[in-house]
Amino acid sequence: MAFLTPVSKAILRTTFSPTSEQTAAIKISLEQGALKLQDLEDEVSRLQDLSDKLSLEKQALTTFVDSHAALLSPSNRLPPDILQEVFYHCLPTTHNAIMSITEAPLSLGRVCSRWRQIVYSTPKLWTSIHIVASTTPSIKPRPVDLARMDAISSWLSRSGVLPLSISLYRDFPSPWMKETTYYQFPPEIDIITAHKHRWKSVQLQLQDVNWLPNFLLQLQSRDVPLLGDLRIKYTEPTPEAEQIAAPLSLAHGLLNAAQLSSLSLPASLATNPSLPIRWRNLTALELVYNWSFDFDKFAGIVMRCSNLETCIIHFGSTAPADYWNPPPHPPSAQLPFPVSSPNLRSLTFMVEAGNVSDRVVSQVLEGLSTPALKHLTYHHKRPAMSGGWAGPTPFNPTQRELVRCLRIFLDRLIYPLEELDIWFDCLEDLLLEVLRSVPRLKRLSLGGSIYSQHSQPDPSQPYYPDWYPFTRHSLNDSFLRHFIPSGSTGQVAGVIEGAYNEDKHPDVICADLEVVCFVEVKFSPQAIVDFLHSRTLLQSQSKISRLRKVKISSSTPPPDESQDVEITSRLATLEKETSGLQAYLQYTEIAPTSPVASNRPWSLYTPYDGTFIAHDLFLFHP
Repeated sequence: MAFLTPVSKAILRTTFSPTSEQTAAIKISLEQGALKLQDLEDEVSRLQDLSDKLSLEKQALTTFVDSHAALLSPSNRLPPDILQEVFYHCLPTTHNAIMSITEAPLSLGRVCSRWRQIVYSTPKLWTSIHIVASTTPSIKPRPVDLARMDAISSWLSRSGVLPLSISLYRDFPSPWMKETTYYQFPPEIDIITAHKHRWKSVQLQLQDVNWLPNFLLQLQSRDVPLLGDLRIKYTEPTPEAEQIAAPLSLAHGLLNAAQLSSLSLPASLATNPSLPIRWRNLTALELVYNWSFDFDKFAGIVMRCSNLETCIIHFGSTAPADYWNPPPHPPSAQLPFPVSSPNLRSLTFMVEAGNVSDRVVSQVLEGLSTPALKHLTYHHKRPAMSGGWAGPTPFNPTQRELVRCLRIFLDRLIYPLEELDIWFDCLEDLLLEVLRSVPRLKRLSLGGSIYSQHSQPDPSQPYYPDWYPFTRHSLNDSFLRHFIPSGSTGQVAGVIEGAYNEDKHPDVICADLEVVCFVEVKFSPQAIVDFLHSRTLLQSQSKISRLRKVKISSSTPPPDESQDVEITSRLATLEKETSGLQAYLQYTEIAPTSPVASNRPWSLYTPYDGTFIAHDLFLFHP
């Protein structure tokens, strides 16, 4: 906007002194400019008010459109009974529901008011709960403790009249707890006991068992008419072992529940001959050996469980090594050999490394006959070394005896084994021998490491004089090639460069595989593509079964972006070409295998995450 000015622009912002006539003209111009400026400010204010008004109208209209559009969304159009079923399948499957807003069912109630109303009015969403019991009982509970008790009560009340699955964990008592409170029940016990007539599954994992005998003494078999699954786990040895066995030995005690079909007990307790267990009713049994193993007592339990279908044998690591190295001895003359479990379908060995010898497992395999077995699991965990790292396991010479007994065990089967879940460190030829002994295997989960023997130390591997000349490494391309039929590699068009060298190898192992899971392996992208290609598109040429599902968890660093795009593209192409293959490839870091400090804070188990009933790492379960 131009204004009439009595002076030229050249003399503005100078020390020019105007005349009286110029001064009068300048004052008139200032008055006109001030009036025009006020008009412009008024217009800006009006337009700003108009903009604010339009913004509010826009916001209101956006809210109106979004809210009305949401009414037409598929999720909002789902009837409540469908949403209830969807929510039910959101519940955890490997453990009971935890009291956390990060997991269902609590997380579902935080989405919207409609979901919250449906979640909190659906009893079957609240039928399982995991409780971490208080370790500091007191006469006057804290407000936070009272709030937690109310939350547990409300949770169980929402389940209505449906059967309950409850797991409870209690740690060691606090060091400042008075001795008079050692035998006091955790306050959570009174709450869950009020619902004992609805107990369907109860799991107690305890570090503190001082209060347990008195608690068991109050429970009778008629109080738990629905109880079908009972698991009691505690650290052994414990001075209260005899006190715990006493109430369980009562004829009307908890172990005599009419519907009890699944049981997990410390072996020292289960072998007590006075326990009133209805052995013939058991279809699932877990025995936890934390101190020693007696095959004759184990065989006696197996013979009583004539309808047993699932058996888990857990060997702990609290006893000295001598207890886990039973000398060879002839079978008892009072027991048949081998002991038969005709209906057993699934057998699991969970072995803590270090002081637990493979000879214990060999003794079970050699002395047990399970003609109907379909699933076998053997996990031998790595030892925890000083400094908190998982170090290499020295090669155990008893592993050859273990493999020999395993072949004897498998020869007794009427039908070929279908599922094998194995994780232990051994020589490569022993692992291959195990896999060749199950040629009709349909589902395989494989993890652990293999040992190679060298005439000289391998400079690329840590040197451990105690078990030289063996070096330990993850399952790699050299091992994977045993699953690939001869002549199948290198036939994929456009594969990634840098393929491993192919050598001729014996006939392919596990030719009937349909589902496979490899854990913590070091397979190259090329090897993975060749494996999948040979087991899908080329399977008819090799006369082997078509692979349906595969999961590979690699401990190698993720490939660069170009390789990642290429391998992802190849997997997607294979899934389309095979019309049914489900392939999952993930790169995961594992705990360091050397005492070198890691920059990553490795997560530790916390009891607040739940007491795990099953492991979801593998694609199949027995």
